[in-house]
Amino acid sequence: MQPNEYDIIIVGGRVTGAVLAAYLGQNGMKVLLLEKDALPSPHPFSCPMIQAATMAMLDEIDAPESEYARHTPPIHKMIIDDERMEIPIELPYHKGRNYGYAIDRARFDKALWDHALRLETVSGIQRFKVNHLLWDEQGESVIGVTGTHLDRGETARYYGKRVVGADGRFSIVARKTSAKTYDERPNYPTTVYYSYWEGVTRHAQGEATSIAYTSASGEFAYLVMDSADNTTAIVVEGRSDIVAPSAGMV
Repeated sequence: MQPNEYDIIIVGGRVTGAVLAAYLGQNGMKVLLLEKDALPSPHPFSCPMIQAATMAMLDEIDAPESEYARHTPPIHKMIIDDERMEIPIELPYHKGRNYGYAIDRARFDKALWDHALRLETVSGIQRFKVNHLLWDEQGESVIGVTGTHLDRGETARYYGKRVVGADGRFSIVARKTSAKTYDERPNYPTTVYYSYWEGVTRHAQGEATSIAYTSASGEFAYLVMDSADNTTAIVVEGRSDIVAPSAGMV
């Protein structure tokens, strides 16, 4: 292989891409992991809660819990508060764990990226934006990507036997290949927003908790979770058509 030729090119270097790169690298495949942001960086999508089943999957790539959950208290129970009563629920036990974490997503993504790149066969480039896919002469198979190194404005091409899109819901790889959508559930669209707050009084002294509040209308749910470095993750989830911010707001 030439320096710019790989078995697998993965577009998107956060959780999905980094974990896949580690799996493939453990099996001796030469992998290139491409990420348009510089890690660690804020991640605006998904919920910051992981539970035992997720950590069991991370065990399969030997990702150290001490790194991705550093300075984060384990959460053993969730409290459902519906304004009438509080209902404690123990987190499910799975493969040796009965707890989860409200992880710092920026730290989590960076820890998984670093872990993947410890493998000799895995390489990674941050601040690289994929612009187009490269096709074979027949226009039938993808053989690589072309894009821009954002920090220096240079374009580059990388070739691979396979190209995988791990770049989110609006994946450029999926769009460029007209990839088929599987398991779409448009009847229940939801949106999740979250941020990390400081100075929030803990619900229970000495024990990390996750508290779920439901709105009277049932259209919203709020999660308040003890998170990394004495912060609190505040999560709002609800129907997309209701939660979506007004124009100009982020």
